Amino acid sequence: MAPTEPTQLECRQLLKQAKAHKNQLPKTLFLPTNQPAASLSAEAMAQGIDVIRVDESQLLLFIAEVRETFRASFDHGDAQ
Repeated sequence: MAPTEPTQLECRQLLKQAKAHKNQLPKTLFLPTNQPAASLSAEAMAQGIDVIRVDESQLLLFIAEVRETFRASFDHGDAQ
């Protein structure tokens, strides 16, 4: 099943949450080329955020730890 693209409203909410985290929007948004993200790209650019599409393998360095922590939280929950 192909990944679905978030709606324009979901994109706005995501960027609003990102802003709330550090009280500012990110300057650059890196998105994997294999994910549909036309709406997110458009919304980010409309808010002055640079959008760079990269191969997902280039993002693994940044997301590997988060991904492992997320996976561990589910593994821990299954053990209970």
